[in-house]
Amino acid sequence: MKFVYKNKKKFRNYLKNRKFVYRKIEDYRWFLSVVLIGLLVVGVVYFVPGNLAGNVIKLDKVQENAKNLGITKINNSNNITLENLPDYLNKDEIIKDLPENALINLGIGDEDYVIEKNKVHIGRSSDADIEVLFPLNYLETLGKMGLCLTMKNAKENGDFSVINYKNKFELSWKYKSMAKYKDCLF
Repeated sequence: MKFVYKNKKKFRNYLKNRKFVYRKIEDYRWFLSVVLIGLLVVGVVYFVPGNLAGNVIKLDKVQENAKNLGITKINNSNNITLENLPDYLNKDEIIKDLPENALINLGIGDEDYVIEKNKVHIGRSSDADIEVLFPLNYLETLGKMGLCLTMKNAKENGDFSVINYKNKFELSWKYKSMAKYKDCLF
């Protein structure tokens, strides 16, 4: 059975006279920019964690993970105090690998320290990018395992907090050279 269009003349005229409108890429530019911005926002949210909190783990696991982080030097000195902490941190690998314009506040207990590339001193900066806080009882752990593993241990125990004073995208771009320490921080 065939379909027969009753009024063939009208149908032929319709087919002859119809016009296709081909739109240029400029007509879709706004749509493409919205899609790209959306993908960028999703990427930033996915790759940059917003809150640093951890679960409880054993100290043995942190020392095991030191080899995975590429940190082979675990110091066994127990004589770290709040007064000699800046001298100790100046020798730490993380401090040496910071970008040139890095500015971080470190709070241990009630004491505050300002961390810059190759320089740590007592005080507090109002222009800091990040503030890292953990309790005083991690001072001994800091002397034994170094800053990276101490932060990882404190994070896993839920005693570690980070306050960002800049937006996450800006921080991730500025501190991109610190990617090898991401396991310590995130």
